[in-house]
Amino acid sequence: MANDVHKATPFLKTKVKIAIFFVVFLAFLAIQVAVVYLMYSSSREAVTGVLSSKLRSVSEAANTAVSFSVRNNARQQSIDSLLWRIRESNRLESAVIINRQGLVKASSWNAISGSPVSVFMATPGIVGNVIETRKPEREHIRILGDPYRRVYTPIIQGEEVWGVLCLEAFDTLPTALQAIERPFQIGVIFSFISALAVAVLLLFVIRFMERSRKEIIRVERLASAGEIAASIAHEIKNPLSIILSTAQLLEKQKNLTEHDRDLLKGIGEEARRSADQVDAFLDLARDMPLKRSRENIAGILYGTVDLVAPKCRKQGIAIETKLTESPLIAHVDRRKLRQVFMNLLLNAIEAVESRDNGLIKIKAEFLRDEASFICINIEDNGHGITPDTLERIFEPFFSTKQSGTGLGLFRAKQVIEKHGGTITATSEAGKGTTVIIILPTGNGASADEDSDS
Repeated sequence: MANDVHKATPFLKTKVKIAIFFVVFLAFLAIQVAVVYLMYSSSREAVTGVLSSKLRSVSEAANTAVSFSVRNNARQQSIDSLLWRIRESNRLESAVIINRQGLVKASSWNAISGSPVSVFMATPGIVGNVIETRKPEREHIRILGDPYRRVYTPIIQGEEVWGVLCLEAFDTLPTALQAIERPFQIGVIFSFISALAVAVLLLFVIRFMERSRKEIIRVERLASAGEIAASIAHEIKNPLSIILSTAQLLEKQKNLTEHDRDLLKGIGEEARRSADQVDAFLDLARDMPLKRSRENIAGILYGTVDLVAPKCRKQGIAIETKLTESPLIAHVDRRKLRQVFMNLLLNAIEAVESRDNGLIKIKAEFLRDEASFICINIEDNGHGITPDTLERIFEPFFSTKQSGTGLGLFRAKQVIEKHGGTITATSEAGKGTTVIIILPTGNGASADEDSDS
């Protein structure tokens, strides 16, 4: 159950990040689109408002002039001429007087009296309403495809409505919108890109905060581990020292068989390894000095392999070593480096122990183009590591084993980096894992040098 939760957690985190990305992206995009729409609406309202205001003011003056001509029984030609002057002086599209039936009574283009006008101009509802109410009216309903705006005012003679004056002006809004079409498109594209950028930036911020939180937790855990290790180290190291010294004394007995000596030697080695593990816990809370000496890396590897060889033989695991013939000399801390190799080999053994024909390959050589670095590969043919787990294997206290402390690989990374090297891992599901160590030879260092002194 715990493993299922552990596997599901990265997937859930990914889903949450994707959800946050889309929410932020859509929210910011909505804000950008709203701003662009408000700019468009304000531009439209400005153009429409100016045009409507102009038509209303012109219609009042025109109504007065036309009403005066009608009261004085002016001829249609005179009224047509007056409408023409009104149109030209105010840059209108047309000026026409319409009767209830939507027919021309007088016009600025000298139309024959009684001829029909366009359906756009002679909207029955508007013309009839103006005649009935005797009040001017601006066209409220626009017919699709009609590029003009109009205002209607009644021409009253006595008690009767003589006709309806219709002033028509070209609506410049479509032209204005066409002029800003390219900037508008650029604005929309910019809105999309900026929304995307903000969403991506937020994801980076979230990831940075998550890493910072993990780093704080890591430091706190290290501090806690250091305090615990310091409190129990003395109690553990004293019994280990007694076990080690007793094993060494027994080894000197003359009546021991070769098998007994091997057992005592193994006890001594394990006691030393346990003491090194205690020191590793202590190093979590303190600076880690290196006691360097001139060592052959191949010798350290062979010695570590000899320690795990009995366990491998018992479980039917083969170990292949391919080391360069020339000595791999480097200035290193022998004990700490052996501890790293031991941790890596034990991990490899656990990875292949459940497989038939388990195989561990160890390879060490100078880098092809750089003799001042040694490359060490420890490869197994186990089940491999998932990508999510592979990213975290060098984190402190991270372990896929119920009995693991989660400090083995973290400690290995500390030691290798303290030597100025790097340690990485590659893995493929079903094929196994390879740990790669790049270690500087440190030829400029002197023997028995403490790198932190």
